[in-house]
Amino acid sequence: MAGMNLHLEDLLSPHLPLDPQLSPDGTRIAFVMSDIGKIDKDHNLRHSVHMLDLQTGEERLFAGTETTATHSPRWSPDGNWLALISNRAKDDEYQLYLLDTRGGEAQALTDLRGTVHHPCWLADGKTIAFLYNGTLDREKPKEPDPVVVDADPHPTRVWAIHLQTREIRAVTPDNLHIFEYVLSPDSDRLAIVAAAHPNPSESWYHAQLHVTDRTSGETRQIGTMAHQIGGPSWSPDGTQIALISGIMSDQGAIGGEVYVIDVASGDRRCVTPGIDHTPTWIEWRAEGILYGARRLNGTLLGWIDVSTYTTREIWAGPMQTLGGSGLQKVSTTCTGQAFAALKASFSERCRAAN
Repeated sequence: MAGMNLHLEDLLSPHLPLDPQLSPDGTRIAFVMSDIGKIDKDHNLRHSVHMLDLQTGEERLFAGTETTATHSPRWSPDGNWLALISNRAKDDEYQLYLLDTRGGEAQALTDLRGTVHHPCWLADGKTIAFLYNGTLDREKPKEPDPVVVDADPHPTRVWAIHLQTREIRAVTPDNLHIFEYVLSPDSDRLAIVAAAHPNPSESWYHAQLHVTDRTSGETRQIGTMAHQIGGPSWSPDGTQIALISGIMSDQGAIGGEVYVIDVASGDRRCVTPGIDHTPTWIEWRAEGILYGARRLNGTLLGWIDVSTYTTREIWAGPMQTLGGSGLQKVSTTCTGQAFAALKASFSERCRAAN
């Protein structure tokens, strides 16, 4: 990652890059260019998806317009398609779209009343999972008068759409509100951070780790954590799940110790005892757990050896953030030999880099 000197025009720029996603072959980065400003009834932030060619350095607008919000690009396993979330059809509704990276117009995959977000490809490249807080009803229910909080909850669940048949079905049960999910390496199971309380603003503090069978929908809680949790990541063999747990005040800004939980028994162990920094995201690779962390004088990347409970730094610097905080993390290739991240600093001019 190379830095550049900070210029005044950078401070005045109305746009901010977000959510870099490295292509499976490591040659391109799809990322979101977002407005900077205040969201209110007269100003909705606009987002567009840009593509950066790492071989030529060419950057171009890839999806979106000045009047729409298009975000959450996710590469198909073969690198030929991008799943996107966009409100291009209706300003107050976000739907799931499919875009051929080789050319063509984006195809709408959903027409749902509610909030669609966090798409994720299954390993076979034929199905896309996503989070959604509604039903398959064609009409949006009318707002009750008066509004009774928690009287008719619609928890956010994991849904999946088959690209050939366009069949949409719920994967997780209707009695759990899903905050995060991650597919197992074979996509047969999901690790979910979820809670039963109908009000998500309260239930996040009590959410626990569960595992759901994608075919049957059978869901069971895996152990119990005393503090808030986030960022689950499967071991390559699918027998364990790593996560971050700590006392945090805001959803989406997790930080703390890294724990490894056995899927079969629920036994847990802390694999970062005594470290002098705070992990904020993790990704389990063949070499161990890749993680990003904050310390008093900057940020770092490192590896965790789960067998020896030791850490090894790969990179450290005075960046204010690297890969964002909380749920945002770096994007790696399938082999883990390259990564893309956003870095933010008061002393350098930064952009998406690898």
